Amino acid sequence: MDGISKIRRKILATAPMLDAGQVAEILGLSAAHGLEGQQGLLGFTIDGRVMYPLFQFDLEHGSIYPVVSRLIALKPRNWSTLRMVHWLLRPHLDFGVPPADYLAQEPEEVVSAFKREIELVVHG
Repeated sequence: MDGISKIRRKILATAPMLDAGQVAEILGLSAAHGLEGQQGLLGFTIDGRVMYPLFQFDLEHGSIYPVVSRLIALKPRNWSTLRMVHWLLRPHLDFGVPPADYLAQEPEEVVSAFKREIELVVHG
């Protein structure tokens, strides 16, 4: 279990994180209540606090990139949220950078790349 915790911490350390209060401020909410269950938002409990990867927020418009909810809806059951964040944060051949860097500019390309990633390989 400790090894998993170390891997989890290493992956999450690669992403700047926001707490619920910061997310509420970005989204223009008066309180952070209810963010934990909000659809279309990736979050993790870290040291007893719910934290959210910064890459999913459009800071200029005070919103969550709509493509994030689409990716979450596509996430296979056998994929954890951590695995999805890891995929979004590591450099991808299609982009030369992490897919998270393209959520604003090329959301359809990110969705296409994710669909290819999760597609079952059929051998015949």
